[in-house]
Amino acid sequence: MKHTLLAGLTVLALLAAPQVGTAFSPATKPAARTPLEQPAPLKGVPERIVRHTGYVLSFNSQTLCPNWSAWELTAAETEGTERRFTEFLPDPQ
Repeated sequence: MKHTLLAGLTVLALLAAPQVGTAFSPATKPAARTPLEQPAPLKGVPERIVRHTGYVLSFNSQTLCPNWSAWELTAAETEGTERRFTEFLPDPQ
């Protein structure tokens, strides 16, 4: 009984785990198209393409960080009277 339960949980975990290279291309999944530029699927790197309103990202399940993110920044969004800082400071070592 214990071995059956362990085997069942292992199969369930494998089925729930994200797969490497599961990104859909616009040609294979037209409904999932996005107007944002999107890099080609990564090879040998776990990624899951996540689409949100305004941006798309490739999530890495090993590092728990995005591999990349993409969004559109228009010229109109960069204009205005926002206070800008021109003082560059490098990251602390």
